[in-house]
Amino acid sequence: IWIGAVDSAAGDTLISLAEYSDDYWPGPITGGTFDPNGVTDGSYRVYKLYSDSLSDNPNQDYDDWPSSQGAPVDGDGNPKTIGDQFLWAVYNDLNPGVRSNDASTPDGMGVEVHQSTFAFAREGALANMLYLRFRIYNKGNKVLKNTFVSLWADPDLGDAGDDLVGCDTLLSLGY
Repeated sequence: IWIGAVDSAAGDTLISLAEYSDDYWPGPITGGTFDPNGVTDGSYRVYKLYSDSLSDNPNQDYDDWPSSQGAPVDGDGNPKTIGDQFLWAVYNDLNPGVRSNDASTPDGMGVEVHQSTFAFAREGALANMLYLRFRIYNKGNKVLKNTFVSLWADPDLGDAGDDLVGCDTLLSLGY
């Protein structure tokens, strides 16, 4: 995920990204900063639930569901999922020690990302589809405007050096 915005006070363009390098750090923003234990804290991970992981057949991720980190819950406080497989994680862009890409802003923007990834084990239109939902929160001290979000991908067909790509501008389609 790439996120870009303008700091409305300073007028600076701010960018956080993930591609070959990664500006994001596990866990939520707490007290205005990142948790330095983000990589070693076992509660900052990708949680995975299946439709049969719910109340009739709970797994460890169901039992450890991180509602305190912002994971979605229903009215009874149980994990709220979509689809037949559901993954959830939280991360932020405030650790300057992981920011190594020349395209990114050295200090981060102060965004916290709640990522839900889900799929359906079905036939028809929902078959073989993967859905991503990003809830992005500005928890920093900057007022962000003109914000853009994009997904970055580097797919290869065979070898990375022999790919043929193109676009159809009339259909807004890449291939």
